[in-house]
Amino acid sequence: MAETTAAPSRPAAFPAPRGVETDAPCRSRQGVTRRAARILDWLRAGAAMARYSTRFLPAVLRCHSFAAPSALPVLRMTTSLPGSRIDEWKKFFQSPEGTTPLFTYFTPENSRLLFGMLNKFGINFRHLLLVQHDLVASSGTGCLISDAAYELEAHVAELRVRPRQHVALAFRCVVRRAGHPAPVFETSDRFLVKEVPLPDYEALRSRSDLPRGADKEALAPRLDPESPSVRRHSLRVPMGAGLGFGLLSGDLNLAHAHDRLARWFGHPRPFAQGLYTSNQVVATLARLAGLSPTRLSVRFCRPLVLGQDALLLHSDRAFEVLDASGKLVAAGTFGA
Repeated sequence: MAETTAAPSRPAAFPAPRGVETDAPCRSRQGVTRRAARILDWLRAGAAMARYSTRFLPAVLRCHSFAAPSALPVLRMTTSLPGSRIDEWKKFFQSPEGTTPLFTYFTPENSRLLFGMLNKFGINFRHLLLVQHDLVASSGTGCLISDAAYELEAHVAELRVRPRQHVALAFRCVVRRAGHPAPVFETSDRFLVKEVPLPDYEALRSRSDLPRGADKEALAPRLDPESPSVRRHSLRVPMGAGLGFGLLSGDLNLAHAHDRLARWFGHPRPFAQGLYTSNQVVATLARLAGLSPTRLSVRFCRPLVLGQDALLLHSDRAFEVLDASGKLVAAGTFGA
């Protein structure tokens, strides 16, 4: 009797014969799902930008002025910090598991307070430039409690008349747990208001209660990239970083999203938000250097254009961000 041999079975990874696409419907469904997810993402982005524009566009279309009130305003609000927001920030910046880096988690609320504050001065936002950001977690980021109530208080810390029709404005915001006097976060944002109309500028100069002259401190000595104590890390700044961080933080300034809109603001190309740069520095220090700062001070020297590979240099206490051409974008210090 002839021996019967069973036909060899096809390995799982063996390709199907031509014309036989057993998993074609599955691939088709996956493609449709991905396309639908992208469409939903764009719809969400469009809705978020529409909401932001209702507040933002009047501030960039109005006539530029600077009417400083005699009593500088103080604004307050109460909010919560959802655990999902903390997770979204950590995911966006690829934070190590089990860590809660020093990110600006309260940026959405801080931005609303800042809008309210700037509107009282009548400033056109096209003439506004963020030059310095300071952030301190008074008790470390481990003190953040998801869904707890937090109170924010923002006020003008300084208003200084600068040369060439410029004015420096510093805003300070303190975040506290509701019912607790000790601050959790303290932020300070210094802006330069450019091209203040001459009548408003002269009115400010005539006030004896406002300081005058240069207010910025000299930058710390530049880091030596050849020094063994200075470490180097690449910072990828994708084209979608401006829009992505805007959706995350609520800072959907149109100059960060599109070439033409950036040119309308006087910039040749879209650039990253200043807080994107500072948060990216914190994330890189945590992810690649194993450092967890609770204090950060950063000075912005020029815009960080999207779509390039920047470079982070840092020592134990100082850092610099250089663009692809080697020019200094930002510099600052950090500490525990």
